[in-house]
Amino acid sequence: MPNTNKPQNAPASCAAHGTPNADSIAAQPDCDAPAAVNGPQPSRLASVNGSLESELGSEAHAKGKLPTGNNLYISVAGTNNSSSYVTEDVETALAGDKEESDPLSEVDAAPAFSGMPSAPTEEQMREGEAPPRFAALRHRNFCLFWFGNLISLFGTLAQGTAQGWLVRQLTSEPQIITAVAACNSLPISFLTLYAGVVADRIDKRHGLLITNALSAVLAFALGLLEYLHVVRVWHVAVLALLLGIVNAFDIPIRQSFNVEMVGREDLPNAIALNSTAFNSARVVGPALGGILMGTVGIAGCFFLNALSFVALIIGLLLQRLPPHVPQHRKSSLADLPEGFYFVWRHPTLRLVTILVGFVSLSAMSFATLLPVFAKDVFHTNEHGFSMLMTCNGAGALGAAFSLAVTGKMRHRGKRLLLGAFLYCLSVIAFATAPHLSLGCFFLVIAGWFLLTFLMTANTMIQTLAPDDLRGRVFSLYSLALIGTTPLGALMVGALAKVWGPRPAVQFGASVAAVFVVAIYLRCPTLWKEK
Repeated sequence: MPNTNKPQNAPASCAAHGTPNADSIAAQPDCDAPAAVNGPQPSRLASVNGSLESELGSEAHAKGKLPTGNNLYISVAGTNNSSSYVTEDVETALAGDKEESDPLSEVDAAPAFSGMPSAPTEEQMREGEAPPRFAALRHRNFCLFWFGNLISLFGTLAQGTAQGWLVRQLTSEPQIITAVAACNSLPISFLTLYAGVVADRIDKRHGLLITNALSAVLAFALGLLEYLHVVRVWHVAVLALLLGIVNAFDIPIRQSFNVEMVGREDLPNAIALNSTAFNSARVVGPALGGILMGTVGIAGCFFLNALSFVALIIGLLLQRLPPHVPQHRKSSLADLPEGFYFVWRHPTLRLVTILVGFVSLSAMSFATLLPVFAKDVFHTNEHGFSMLMTCNGAGALGAAFSLAVTGKMRHRGKRLLLGAFLYCLSVIAFATAPHLSLGCFFLVIAGWFLLTFLMTANTMIQTLAPDDLRGRVFSLYSLALIGTTPLGALMVGALAKVWGPRPAVQFGASVAAVFVVAIYLRCPTLWKEK
């Protein structure tokens, strides 16, 4: 959350539309300074400003050294004391005559004025400008990571389609099929908190090299079993469980690595671009998996997925990062509760984590019933089911790409709560839709608002967490988002068995919507988060 109280060294900057910053005024030809300034003793400040410009200007012009543009900044405002300043250009112009009286010494000797900040950096002077599009891709390290990760995600989503079809060929028992699917997310529920401790301790680039290499080995092993025609359901379950263990460590390491590649300023854009890559794979990956199964077979899908990890591994190896400096820490078990204590004592992080966990548990689990909706509610075939999956991913892709284009994320509290609430309403509308086409329409809307909600939560978690706790803080977020998925699936499945799929989904989304409204009424400060 950006600090609304300007620090003492906050820059005097001009907004993109030409209006000066309300907290400071820069006297320069490119910005129209107002006649009055905020702060005490306006006449005294104006007098000092004019006399200083007059003295410096006349002396420097007499020497022929005043730079073109007269880059002299006098900033006044705020409540903290500081010294006035001039830019390096004026100091350079006056540096040649040290024996003469220096007008700066008189100003520096004068009493400090209220809230006069230090000289703004070039980055701070651009604070009011519109952020560039795809700002995170300006960073070479992130660019290498993003393109390698995009290729890897296409392979992963294609393998997910092929793996589901393989399990369906091996057994027709719904309980076994859902149990195998749960093996991917079950380890996250138990290991993600410890994985957050590991993420805060290790070199994150090396950690990602290890997790992606292990994922490639597991994909190759599954492909080999299928190629040799010896694969069994328990083989798939064990390999899915092992992959879930790898992902439990990969997620906090990967997410906390973003800030090291792009910094805090471009972190929201990096998160949006990563979401764009993932949801692009959600849209294209299943279709790609179907094409590959028809051309190279199920085993070929697994082999190609193993090969896709090589792109990300090469991108990580080509990165240029400062060497990792290990910090002296307590034991890993002693470090484990620190992330929880920090989140619980931080009101914003606590609310965001609880909100994500509750919405994930009550409303997001409806996706596990999409096959039931396709066959038993909308009475369509596998093509209708793939259309439902594609529409859900398309809406999410649109939201991710929209944020990636706009750059910075503003009004985060409003985005968070409105995204969650409108997502719940969209899910209720989907469960009420009388036919497939209208259901697809509401899924597009639901996907859009879900990604708006989740990307905002992700950005708030990562920007508010300190560097030495980011892995552990994000592991709690992962537990709230992904760790609740198996429990939510069991709940919505049990309700669907008793009430039917429509009332079960409507009930869960309605409860989540009421919870969002309760958070808004109980904690209005979250709505005001910038």
